Amino acid sequence: MISHPLSLAVAAMDAVGLLMILSAAATAVQVVLFWSPASTAAGQIRLEVKTESAFMLVPWAAGIYVMASLMLIGLVTNVLPHMVPGAMCGTGVMQATGGSGIRAMGFRLLVVVLLFFWVVLERLNHDRPDVPITALNARLLLISVPIIAIAALDTFRMFRDLDVQTPVDCCAAVYDLVDASGGLRAAGAIPDVWWLRGYCLLSPLLLAAGWRVWRRKNSPGSTCFFLMAGLAPAWVLAAYKSLIKILAAYYYGVLHHHCPWCLFLPEHRFIGFPLFAALLVVLLEGPGAYIVARVARRFPVLGPAADQRCRTAGRRLTMALMVFGALSGVPAILWRLRYGVWMG
Repeated sequence: MISHPLSLAVAAMDAVGLLMILSAAATAVQVVLFWSPASTAAGQIRLEVKTESAFMLVPWAAGIYVMASLMLIGLVTNVLPHMVPGAMCGTGVMQATGGSGIRAMGFRLLVVVLLFFWVVLERLNHDRPDVPITALNARLLLISVPIIAIAALDTFRMFRDLDVQTPVDCCAAVYDLVDASGGLRAAGAIPDVWWLRGYCLLSPLLLAAGWRVWRRKNSPGSTCFFLMAGLAPAWVLAAYKSLIKILAAYYYGVLHHHCPWCLFLPEHRFIGFPLFAALLVVLLEGPGAYIVARVARRFPVLGPAADQRCRTAGRRLTMALMVFGALSGVPAILWRLRYGVWMG
């Protein structure tokens, strides 16, 4: 169990955020059981006031959770490697946690997705004085509670399980996967070049959908929303694989170094933060615009606010695609111009 100040800060922020969520969830249970928007009874009025106050805690809790997650990434990539023997980056730290670190990161990502959708829908809800989707948001919050609790618990387990005594092989484990012919592809695996082709194919399609949603008014049933929702996760996967397997080599200056954690190191100018932030924006805003459009179809009174939020999603998705494309592709282009060949 490590007791670094940053790890204690992350654990404390997780605890505070979880307590705020639990407080709001207690009111959400009452909303699910007793919410009656058409009623003018005193009990309903009190519940409405209580709900508004309780749900104000959730965006603050989400902000605290995101800050804690950023601190955790900084801790894993730039602090803990100095405490784990043989670790050069987050890969070694993840090895030293015995698997609990990967689990914690996965659940934290899921929490970010759920809280993002909740905040988007709640802001949409408060655009109307009759708050028509309060019950829907209450159910979504209750679904999120156990996942938030698991993420906080797994983060604690990650700190508890971290072994700072046994040496790890860190990125050497990545190089060990390279066979005698210099290839990394196992039997049946997708060749690296196909990930890059998928990324190059999906990028203009998703960019066109995002641009259209941003610059034009679309009905909730527009094909662009389906494209954004369907293509965004596929694009994120293809972009991530292309970055790690091919494009990151132009930052590292070496081949077969398929390590995402090294991109967060100072020697690579912390480029991993904006790169992965762009991936996260696409992952959130693509399905987010579709969810907002679907809600607007069910609750037409939210139409104007939903249209504005969808346009915002289109703008953010478009900008994130351009940022990721520039940051991941420019080093490769500069290498080509300088040496006349691609790496590989």
